[in-house]
Amino acid sequence: MPCADDRFSYPRLPGPNWTRVLVLHPAQSPDDPEAPPPPLHCSLEPIKIDADSKQQYEALSYVWALGTSYHEIRCSGKLLQIGANLHKALHRIRDPVEARILWVDAVCINQSDLKEQGEQVKRMDGIYANARKVLIWIGEEVRDQDAEDCFELIRQTNRFIATQLSVYGKLELIPPFTTDNIASDLKRWDKVSKLMESTYFTRVWVLQEVGLASKATILYGAAELNWAEIVELMLCIALRSDLSAITRPVNGELVVNTFESLWRTYSNSQSWRTEMYVTRMRGGPVEAQDFIDILNNGRFFNATNPRDHVYAFLGHPSATVASPMSGLESLRAKILEVDYTKNVDEVYLDTAKAIIARDKHPWTMLSCVDHPPEALSDISDRPSWVPYWNEGWRVYWLGYRSAWYRAGGQDQTVFKATPLLDQSLQLSGTCFSRVVWVSNVLETDDLRVGKPVDGTHPISAAWQQLVQHVKGRRSGTSHIFRATEHLRTLEDSFSLTITAGMGSNNSRAENDIEKHRALYSAYRKEADQALLSDQNGGHSPSGEAIQFQQRIITDSRRVFFTDAEQVGLGHNLIQDGDVCVVFRGAIIPFIIRHSRQQKRFKLVGECYIQGVMDGQIIELVDQGILQETDMYLV
Repeated sequence: MPCADDRFSYPRLPGPNWTRVLVLHPAQSPDDPEAPPPPLHCSLEPIKIDADSKQQYEALSYVWALGTSYHEIRCSGKLLQIGANLHKALHRIRDPVEARILWVDAVCINQSDLKEQGEQVKRMDGIYANARKVLIWIGEEVRDQDAEDCFELIRQTNRFIATQLSVYGKLELIPPFTTDNIASDLKRWDKVSKLMESTYFTRVWVLQEVGLASKATILYGAAELNWAEIVELMLCIALRSDLSAITRPVNGELVVNTFESLWRTYSNSQSWRTEMYVTRMRGGPVEAQDFIDILNNGRFFNATNPRDHVYAFLGHPSATVASPMSGLESLRAKILEVDYTKNVDEVYLDTAKAIIARDKHPWTMLSCVDHPPEALSDISDRPSWVPYWNEGWRVYWLGYRSAWYRAGGQDQTVFKATPLLDQSLQLSGTCFSRVVWVSNVLETDDLRVGKPVDGTHPISAAWQQLVQHVKGRRSGTSHIFRATEHLRTLEDSFSLTITAGMGSNNSRAENDIEKHRALYSAYRKEADQALLSDQNGGHSPSGEAIQFQQRIITDSRRVFFTDAEQVGLGHNLIQDGDVCVVFRGAIIPFIIRHSRQQKRFKLVGECYIQGVMDGQIIELVDQGILQETDMYLV
């Protein structure tokens, strides 16, 4: 076992705007070029992160793969331990005769110094933006030549599309793709599919590392490919159904969605996004994103350290805030300080506070709350109003800022929330009804038209149960239950609720209620005709039924009914007795649950409630019919 004196020890960096680069020594010995390649040798050199360091090094992007075996390399003659995947990557990158200058996070950052780690992560946007190129290490290929054949297929397909674009000008104007001009060997396309299944594409850090790259090269075994080629082909397949019919599914959805929602929102002028036609056209000016939009997109990705579900995005333009400082540091003022000495709970609480203080639409943070059941128990110390970004999506948010809803009134700037020292959140809200019935959880996959159903279709079952509940509530009261008229109103409310009031292109469905009713009727007809096994074989659902299915937003939610006879759609954790509340300025209502102390509530989540989404509750408050009261989310 090596003694402590033989272990590499990191010298301190000269200053806050400095990092280290790894000098990877060549594989061949200058004295004996025929000798077997020696073990990996490197050295570390300090470098200032400024304009003078631009283009001086390449940055490596790879999967850490913690928990696997480790290898030792020589760094300035001393032993340094690195992960197995990084060890393979450095062997692949090492040049036979020349040293390579690299930035590699696991080596260039002293991982045992949490303070330095935080300082370096805060500057990783500058590090990756300054790099001459980002090297994307996918890993070793499974079979010899698979990687090269995979890359050649991508190049070949892109070359043909490029020639067609030079003639027709736009992707949509190119004549139908056929097997005469696009390779149709599914075994070859299966290699592309396996590439896209790589765990690399699920890393949270890839979003920043690739997004900020001026150029990027993907390394897969001994083969390499311009990263822009990957994105270009995945976009073309997504945009042209005739092309995807030939290639069959190649698992490119994650890359396409990440490009559309994140990569093209980076503001670096030198970028791989400008290298190829379709990518360049799709990567034009886009609407500015809020930091919370970026955090939401990151929920689909994985991070070894849960803190990195926040820290990995601090290089995005939306994370930069106005600062009184001048010079380079003013450009690096972030919405949040990086501090790995804090635990995950503290980091997520700090993030929530920062969003409330600085975001233009702070109420969206409450819409992002998506808890597991244990988070709502009285013994949980976790603040119910704080989203946990590492937990993925159980229920995707409804209250995104561009939605048509205005439950909290037309003026969104009046939303006020104050985090307190006891980790509660003080707000002023209006409680207007209580949940008295909830449906089973509705999963989107179970609601597809044409899918065989064992028993009653879930939508039909939820509707029938709702009707029975309403009849039961009205029996024995002074109300006269007029089935035809009331059911028409109730069924409109139900059908609008399961689509969260959304029409075509996210418009308001009520603006064309007759169209909405026709689509719903077609969908219900298809749903009620769904049969067991293959008795439904050969039947093609109507276009109207499919249109309505595409509007349904019930995934992992429950339909509910309130004591004010309102139909709503809420989080799967909703239960009888929960309270419906509107916060002035927030576009969407919320469901809260009484805690053990007066005026203290747990936040269950956002909801849609038919009939209150246009500011009706706020109007009643302004008329003195309802009241706003102070409350605390704990």
